[in-house]
Amino acid sequence: MRVDKKNRQASILMASMWLLILFTILAAAIYKMFSSQIAMSKRLQEMSLAYFMARAAVIDAQKDLYFNEKNYTSLSQLKVLREQEMNHGSFSYYFIDEESKLNINRATEEMLSSIPGIDSRLAQDISTSSLRPFTSIEELFRFDGLDPDDYLSFKDFLTVFGDGRINVNTASREAFSFLGINESTINKIFSFRDGPDGVELTEDDGVFESQSDIIPVLRDSFFLSLSEEEFLVSLLSAQRLDVKSQYYTLILNIKYLEKIIGKYAITITKETIVQWREF
Repeated sequence: MRVDKKNRQASILMASMWLLILFTILAAAIYKMFSSQIAMSKRLQEMSLAYFMARAAVIDAQKDLYFNEKNYTSLSQLKVLREQEMNHGSFSYYFIDEESKLNINRATEEMLSSIPGIDSRLAQDISTSSLRPFTSIEELFRFDGLDPDDYLSFKDFLTVFGDGRINVNTASREAFSFLGINESTINKIFSFRDGPDGVELTEDDGVFESQSDIIPVLRDSFFLSLSEEEFLVSLLSAQRLDVKSQYYTLILNIKYLEKIIGKYAITITKETIVQWREF
């Protein structure tokens, strides 16, 4: 009898242990399921909040562009970090000038072939493609012969926005070189833009205020050879240079409770949103 009683107690104890293990596993599974749902719900709330804060940032940026009465666009106007507090959150952004880049929808075969990594055959394929106008730079991967590493090296100097004119106040050295401008002229443009201290984004920076100013300003500030001047005249005549831009990309961060909940690259004009990307 004593043995049977001990066996029953042992069986009950074993069963209780298995039940405890089962309930522990079940509780862990339920916790995991609900915690993942809570995390997903929280992320969805953050995404929704980030979206509406991003829309507010776009409105702020478009207002800034709309009330800019200057007839030119300069780096000092674009590179300033704008910040705005909103309850427990905030947004911050700066502008990238899309017209500081070469527009692949308007570029000639010769311009495209000057881009390192794009040979004459690929340049011809792009310039004559029925896919033009492209809606994104990534569409270049539709063409055979484009190396991903080459793409990474030049993608930041290309755009699909604008009328094909490059802003001399904001363009990179690479963009100028794609137009065929020689290094000597590029150096003179940058020397004028950087001002006497030779440093970008300082108070003494020079600005080209109109298309008609470009050649006289460079001629007065530096020596322009006849060939340099003639080439600039040809670019101006072909509507390849300008001093003002219409398309800008906001590089935008959204914060809530000191945590970044959204990062965007949003291309706009002063009236419309042209492209919206989250990354």
